[in-house]
Amino acid sequence: MFNIKTNLNIRLANADNLHNVELAKAFIKNTAQEASALNSMHHLNALESKQDLNHLIWLVEHQGRYIGWTALEVLLLEELNDVYLTISSLALYVEEDYRVQGIGSLLIEQAAIDAASLIRNTLTFQTFDKFNIAKGDDAEVLTIHLDVKAQRSSEVEESLFQRLNRCLNFELESEVAELPYFVRSNLELDEAY
Repeated sequence: MFNIKTNLNIRLANADNLHNVELAKAFIKNTAQEASALNSMHHLNALESKQDLNHLIWLVEHQGRYIGWTALEVLLLEELNDVYLTISSLALYVEEDYRVQGIGSLLIEQAAIDAASLIRNTLTFQTFDKFNIAKGDDAEVLTIHLDVKAQRSSEVEESLFQRLNRCLNFELESEVAELPYFVRSNLELDEAY
């Protein structure tokens, strides 16, 4: 049996290829208006500039055409003793012909890996040595309060967002394992209207 997962290209979108950006923008605009899109909020400006944490978009490509996408908004506030990290799931979409093949899960997993890496790189303390110099040898590690927020209107969406929360928590814990941070996560699901 043919496994579509081995022929997918899932990547964080950026403006490196203007032709692909225009195709992606058209794809996202069209799919966001379909009732089958899990959440139609999206930020196309993420496609027009290099990635920042505020508007992240991942695209799934199969045989030269886009078949799915997801978007996250990441807000990070690092204070003296804590880091507050809020990740909102803005959109998740897979074309109807490609559903129930695990593509949504792969998209979530890749988004979690990339987002955790980007978050790690923005943290103040990249080594315990720098942390100990700034805070003192007896200082406790900083807590990262990870809040994942999403709107759900079905059990499928709830399941996907729970997977996103688990993946983000695991990937972020892996990224900061060698850093002076500890992750606590919380999933907030609101009923969609």
